[in-house]
Amino acid sequence: MSHEREAALFAYKVGWEPKGWLPDRPWVGVQTHLRHALFALAQREGLEIVTTSAEHGLSYHLPPDLGRRLQPWSEADYQSLGELHPLSPNTRMTLQRLGLAFLERVLPASGAVQPVPDEPIKWLVQGQVVTLSEEELLAPRLPRSVQVQLKKTGQPLRPKPAAWEYWLTLAPLQLRLWGMAWLSRLEQAMQAGQRHLRIKLLEDHPLPLLALWDSLELLEAVRRLYTLRWDIPKVTVQLPAGAERCHAALDAYLGRNLQHEGRKALLDIRLAAVDRADVAVGSLDWLEEGDVHWSEEDVYAAGVKLQRRLDLPFQEYEVAAAEREVLDFMFARFFAHARLRDEQYAAIRRVLEGDALLVLLPTGYGKSVIYQMVGLMQPGVALIVSPLNALIKDQIAHLRQDGIIGAGFVVGSGSQATREYGYFEEGRYRLFYCSPERFETDAFKRSVAQLIEQRRIALVAVDEAHCVSEWGHDFRPAYMHVRSMRKKLQQDTAHPIPLLALTATASPVVRADIQRALGIAEGNVIQSRSSDRPELSFSVHAADGRGGRQARLRALDQVFSEVAPALFGQDVLHAKDDEGHYLNGAVVFTPYADRRDEALFGSGTSVVREHLARGVLAHEPVGMYAGSAPGACPQCGSHNFYRHYGEYRCNACGFVFLKQQIGRDEDWDETVLRTQDDFLSSRMPVLVSTKGFGMGIDKQNIRLVTHYVMSGSLEAYYQEAGRAGRSGEHAHVALVTVPPAEACARQHIDQLTTLAPEDDLPFPCLKRNAKGFPKLKCDYGLTELCDIAQQALFIQENFPSAAQDLGDLVKVFEALMGTQNSVISPPAEMNEGRTQRALSRLATLSVVRTYVKPGKNFKVNFNREWTAAAALSELSKELRGFDQLTGAPSQTPPELQALLDTPDLKVSEYVHRAGKLLIDTLYSSVRSMRVYSLVNLYRFASLPPRQCRRVHLRRSFEVTPLQADYQCGFCDTCQPDLQFERPQAYTPVVLSHEEELGVRFEAQLEQFDIEQASALLRECEAAGVTASLLIRSNYLLEQRPNDLGLLFMNVALHALEGQAEQGQRTAQRAVQVMRRAGYSGRDVSPYLAGLDAFVPQLSRTLYASVGGPFDDPAGRRLATESLRLTDAELARELERRWVLASLNDHAAQLVPQIPFTTVLENA
Repeated sequence: MSHEREAALFAYKVGWEPKGWLPDRPWVGVQTHLRHALFALAQREGLEIVTTSAEHGLSYHLPPDLGRRLQPWSEADYQSLGELHPLSPNTRMTLQRLGLAFLERVLPASGAVQPVPDEPIKWLVQGQVVTLSEEELLAPRLPRSVQVQLKKTGQPLRPKPAAWEYWLTLAPLQLRLWGMAWLSRLEQAMQAGQRHLRIKLLEDHPLPLLALWDSLELLEAVRRLYTLRWDIPKVTVQLPAGAERCHAALDAYLGRNLQHEGRKALLDIRLAAVDRADVAVGSLDWLEEGDVHWSEEDVYAAGVKLQRRLDLPFQEYEVAAAEREVLDFMFARFFAHARLRDEQYAAIRRVLEGDALLVLLPTGYGKSVIYQMVGLMQPGVALIVSPLNALIKDQIAHLRQDGIIGAGFVVGSGSQATREYGYFEEGRYRLFYCSPERFETDAFKRSVAQLIEQRRIALVAVDEAHCVSEWGHDFRPAYMHVRSMRKKLQQDTAHPIPLLALTATASPVVRADIQRALGIAEGNVIQSRSSDRPELSFSVHAADGRGGRQARLRALDQVFSEVAPALFGQDVLHAKDDEGHYLNGAVVFTPYADRRDEALFGSGTSVVREHLARGVLAHEPVGMYAGSAPGACPQCGSHNFYRHYGEYRCNACGFVFLKQQIGRDEDWDETVLRTQDDFLSSRMPVLVSTKGFGMGIDKQNIRLVTHYVMSGSLEAYYQEAGRAGRSGEHAHVALVTVPPAEACARQHIDQLTTLAPEDDLPFPCLKRNAKGFPKLKCDYGLTELCDIAQQALFIQENFPSAAQDLGDLVKVFEALMGTQNSVISPPAEMNEGRTQRALSRLATLSVVRTYVKPGKNFKVNFNREWTAAAALSELSKELRGFDQLTGAPSQTPPELQALLDTPDLKVSEYVHRAGKLLIDTLYSSVRSMRVYSLVNLYRFASLPPRQCRRVHLRRSFEVTPLQADYQCGFCDTCQPDLQFERPQAYTPVVLSHEEELGVRFEAQLEQFDIEQASALLRECEAAGVTASLLIRSNYLLEQRPNDLGLLFMNVALHALEGQAEQGQRTAQRAVQVMRRAGYSGRDVSPYLAGLDAFVPQLSRTLYASVGGPFDDPAGRRLATESLRLTDAELARELERRWVLASLNDHAAQLVPQIPFTTVLENA
């Protein structure tokens, strides 16, 4: 673009057109920096907004009930207005939507409102014309004259709004009009060759200033992105005297505060006095001679002129330069963040340069932003291929939460598909989502072919790209169409179309296959860096459970009274700045919000908070964050009470009371809001919270995170630990734990990983009494329930027992069959939770379509069209999904095959048999994953001295093995006295050979071969990395507990590390997996023979052991079949032994039946 006649149009289309807004959140329609300015202005007017210091400026936390307080029109109100909906893809109605916003702030509903065609400022309300003047549209408040007009229509009106409401409702939309006007005015100056623009603001109204600065930055960003020869004028602005609101708004827009100098704007405005202003904005009362007044009519006319140009053809350009600060500005323009992550920026830059790229970033890291940014900036449409319709809808929902309207999708057929294809071909969308199966439909192929011909495909992105790989566990044949489309794009277009493949994780073999299939060069991979947070130190504080709850509380007190002061100084949680804000913060995570069992109440948030507030932190405020209000003693108000046989006893005052007497904070939501405000703004140093502390905090000064009881997994622990140290300074993570008794750990913890579906969790303290409640008392002398038991209880509550679950399933099914109106109440001895779980599983079995709970009962939509063939087809898919999730073999389980082979299968028989199969699968997959997670965190918490905690974490989460002699020097096992000599952990040296071994180890998990795996393990032994790989394999078993390749290597690694007994237990699990998959002796024999090379005689032990994985009739037949291939003599010996054992069992059953007494009497 050698001239500037289309500068305003192009800049608007790039920077404003993709954005709409949400009816209840108009502020999402403006870019992040403008949004921050509006928040700051609303805060000045009295809205309770919490501001916290963040890495790149301030973070703003709006009140959670803000939507309720603003009372926007309902979604139905907006739907009735058609394309006036603020999220409509029709972007040519911006000014009409602005007028509509004024009506919304006066009228409580839209029922009487109708637009006047082609008249943006005229409306029909109850048949009467309401006209909004240009002056009213740009007024710095809701004009009284609008309320007067609407009152005359006879419609009910809203109460007078609070002053702050204007900044979050009308101001965001006015900013867009001001932005359109300034872009047009700046374009005019550029066309005239005007090098310097002098502007006066005659009133302290910040919107014209904010929109001007944003428009200048947008023009500069577009100029640099597309390398356009624009000469943007320099701008000087004279503010009125004082101008407090303008200065406050600018500080927020530029991210300036006491801690931050603010961001560097792409283009600056000089604030100074000017003579003879080219543009003077504001009241004529302050206009000076020689100033050119820009009236509200002029501003509105400029906006109208630009809006009318949006449908005209214009020249588009491709991004030609991708500077970091420009991409950060555009990122802030589209999404609610100020800066891209480094990996996001690198990927966006590479794709904009035309590369085909594979991106490997963790879940939640923002992979989707990469293709969304490219699609929003490049001409044409980005085509995103996603494997699941649910994921597509979720992506669209998230985009709309950010106000992005240029996104469409097709998930079915009919009118929705027809409409979406039309929008797709018309170019209304910048982003278009589809499943790979969509490439099989003629309509979609025609649309894509048309866009290819018009050179309108900007990018092809393949989400969850591991589904492309035939080596992956989640391979989808439909992704073959993506491969063929890639070839067609290369053949049919003269210019390269970038291709982006994204996934959270992929082994090297899957990664290579993705790159091969999609034509991505070997070096074109971007992935996340190390998981390590070197600024975090770690410690575990074990309390003796024989000392009861007080022993755990003493360990917690020690963390606050001794550990934290020793690390950070005596005043670490007491020191304040000059304004009275605490310099440091701490979070304590607890497992329960308000549990009242006698064995568990002490781990509740309110009880721990009360203990700290009355003890070691008595002189500082301690907050509590939980989803529900905690109970309080009606006598003294203490939270320190427990349930005892139907009544409640307070430890603080001794009062005994009933459930209905428990006191609760009726304004708990307001209390939580105040607590959140105080903690985030550093008016409160310590927060005690459940793990659900979900404020999305980026609080920089948290120096201590303490877990009061273990988390549910190592990953959850590390994620919660990551709340600390956001500033980069040293922060500490402490775990207060009660370990299990040694005898209990020896007898039961190792059993967890070999549980069969029918087995309950083995802990005696979880055994149920006659009423079905766990006894929650330790048989080994502990008077405080250990952490393993507390976390195992969570698992048991979700997986009580396979027998109980199946019984519940059958009871609910029989209740359904016996009802006439499809309404059931929980069957006898079943509560609502158990009934809902059974209904959910009946839905999985295709017996139930949907169910709701309108009151005490459940209303069930029974599947009246049930057929065995359809149900078995869906069940097969469901079971295969669990197999893929946990790495189980792909063979059809014998039980499922038997169902498939059953002729004339009736629904009742199907429910019994298929229900058992489904529940067994859930227990062997999902429960097993949770059990492995618990075991791995226990191993971390119980590490002996000199076994570094950071090493354990990094070996778990990272592919590359760490050297055997690496110690971080920054945890309690490396430095027991916690007298660290450095502000962060030592960095390990990574050798290329170790890195290569780690890559090959992961590759074996996807393409397992016994001989190759055995040879690799011997190499790892020689290199001294087996200890590292053992921890890694233990962690991977959390995700894939039924993966035979992973189980094989885990057995071998245990043996190589001198832990043959534990390896034998893992081998037992491998046998269980093979048996569930229906393996024959020919499959089992070579697998166990391969393990014999690492654990001599292992196979013989497994075959022959009493109570072992083969010790049942079907198992013995499998063992005999397997042994005959390798050791026929042993097979015969075991057969004889099993026959004798069977005869002995039979004799034992007969003995009680012989009437010995009668025989003796007769004698």
